[in-house]
Amino acid sequence: MAAAYVNNGDGFNTASGGSIATAATSHTTGNLLVCCVRHEGATTTISISDTAGNTWTPLTKVTHPGGDMHLQLFYVLNCTGNASNVVTATFGANRTFRGIQVQQFSGLNTYDEEDSGTTTAGTSVTAGTVNIDGAGVVVNGIALYGGLLTWSASTGYTLVQNSADTQRMGMSYELETGSSAESPGASGSSNDDWIIVSSAFLEAGAGPTIDTQPASQTCYEGQTATFTISATTSGGTLSYQWKDDGSNVGTNSNSYTTAAAVYSTDNGAQITCAVTDDN
Repeated sequence: MAAAYVNNGDGFNTASGGSIATAATSHTTGNLLVCCVRHEGATTTISISDTAGNTWTPLTKVTHPGGDMHLQLFYVLNCTGNASNVVTATFGANRTFRGIQVQQFSGLNTYDEEDSGTTTAGTSVTAGTVNIDGAGVVVNGIALYGGLLTWSASTGYTLVQNSADTQRMGMSYELETGSSAESPGASGSSNDDWIIVSSAFLEAGAGPTIDTQPASQTCYEGQTATFTISATTSGGTLSYQWKDDGSNVGTNSNSYTTAAAVYSTDNGAQITCAVTDDN
């Protein structure tokens, strides 16, 4: 099934608050959802929930070099659908200039990779190279400090600005017909501060299907925590790479147990797993 863009939902609030939500948007079971969240002020934790009860996987949070603007992507593969799905970002502390945007795509079922870039007082921003490993989509979250009335995505990418604040936030995407090295970006008519976070997803059949995502674990200090993932191959042998806050950990297995006992400092650690096969 060829990948296709479906729709966009968003929300924005400049005042201080502890959460931000999209308008109710129709999401179809089995589709890919990509959520972009931005805020200003000191960095804080972000968690995502929705009406449909999906489990959202976080990508790396990026902070602008000035320290006052932050952007993070989250995604759901093979989502549970809901005709009026509201997606909510909840912050660890009240923050200003909170924005959220969710794009939906069909025909995609595998996470590939991510990259990011920032610019201070410049007319453009470019992410590092995103090497998509087959047909799929490259999706970008873009945050601006708010000085530009006019800005656009790089050539070939479709820009969807946040309808509640077009000067401070948007997402762009490009559907890819095969493997390519992409360097997506955005530019404006005058200087601004920028963040871009890019992610790539592959078409169904171009990689394994994730049947069960790793679940959050709660344990007492001094215990270990075990995470498992279930996937179906689209061809060949499944391979697993576990990550702890982005750093490779564990072995080539569908389960991962922390190497050492966990303590309060591990609270909120993001354990993810990249699954590949021979396609």
